[in-house]
Amino acid sequence: MPIIEITYPANALNQEQRRDLTTHLTPLIAKWEGQPDNQLVVNNTWVVLHEQPMGEFTVGAQPYTGETQPRYLVTVKTPQGAFIADGKQGLADELTRAILAVEGKQSGEDAFLRIWCIFQDVPDGSWSYGGRILSAHEIAAATRRS
Repeated sequence: MPIIEITYPANALNQEQRRDLTTHLTPLIAKWEGQPDNQLVVNNTWVVLHEQPMGEFTVGAQPYTGETQPRYLVTVKTPQGAFIADGKQGLADELTRAILAVEGKQSGEDAFLRIWCIFQDVPDGSWSYGGRILSAHEIAAATRRS
């Protein structure tokens, strides 16, 4: 039951692009975690978009002004051990392609360098739902029961 956070500069994505992106990302992460396709998993996948005001997203000490291609920082937080083999690589590739698709861009090496994905494995016993700490085993069992 992951959290995907995407930080990007203002005006990089319009409302329709943001909606399309969040809709597309929700099932992607479940796929690469090996989660079943069920409503509990969908309802507990969070996608949080952080649009930074113009001039407050900088790369190489240069603030984004809209004159260059936007950059994106994607942070994926999951319980430790949640991904299947090659899951992080598969998800990083699909996240990158999803962002490029909503931009209407083709994939190319320069495009891939604009999108960084950082994976944060939350240690077992450090994930809480509704004020209750759940182990990775309990989380996995709950998603498979639904």
